Amino acid sequence: MASYLSQAKDLMQQFTSCKVVHIKRSENRNADALSKLASTSFEHMGRDVRIEVSDTQSVTQHQVLVIQTGTSSWMTPIVNYLTSGTLPDEKAEARKICHKALCYQVHEGVLFQKSFLGPLLRCVDAKESNYVIREIHEGICGLHAGPRMVVAKIMNAGYYWPGMHMDAVKEIRKCDACQRHVPQTLQPQNNLVLVTLAWPFQKWAIDIMGPFPEAPGRVKFLLVAIDYFTKWVEAKPLAHIMAANVKKFLWEYIICRFGLPQTLVSDNGTQFADKNLQE
Repeated sequence: MASYLSQAKDLMQQFTSCKVVHIKRSENRNADALSKLASTSFEHMGRDVRIEVSDTQSVTQHQVLVIQTGTSSWMTPIVNYLTSGTLPDEKAEARKICHKALCYQVHEGVLFQKSFLGPLLRCVDAKESNYVIREIHEGICGLHAGPRMVVAKIMNAGYYWPGMHMDAVKEIRKCDACQRHVPQTLQPQNNLVLVTLAWPFQKWAIDIMGPFPEAPGRVKFLLVAIDYFTKWVEAKPLAHIMAANVKKFLWEYIICRFGLPQTLVSDNGTQFADKNLQE
């Protein structure tokens, strides 16, 4: 089909103007009938249908899919050593290639990895490996599985390259469907840290929430303070967040009611001792 498409584009350049129109399936019955004549016998048609059989093909060139893998990859030194015995100048690197080459073999110009219990695995470069991962993970028969299952399917399909698991993890993390439909776990990411206090209202946490839609009085921010021991909440709506408003809130809602706290924690985790609070 690619050859016919290229020939059609060449013919379109010979005209001064050309227009491509999409024909619906209901309006394409005549073309479908003509296309099916090639697979049917001509004896029952008689003289009603005139058929012309062309001896020459309309497309003479054969298009071959060429994959450009680049000038060099991780396979290049191994292939050079197995085919022509070429090794790098560095002794350490040459020794590594000699040891690696024991697990590989070249067949008809293609590098394969030997396996103890399975067939030969075809080695691929970085570009082909990304395509293989995407096809196995989110292709026609893809299940959007994890990296371990994806790597197992890739090896069952007969492909291999170093760092398969790490490459699979990187590509799967880029999958939009996996990020949207991943199951949410209720287990916390880190271990919970217990906060032990000697008495209530010793340690407070303060945070600023907003901006919200404006309410009467043009207030759109909310200043919230929570006690660590009793979980007591003190809140006040504000129109503007200024240092004077925060000081007034601390004096009226916390210090005058519960006394001077020993520690105050801000929204970014900064702790203020009682000496700083007095200032």
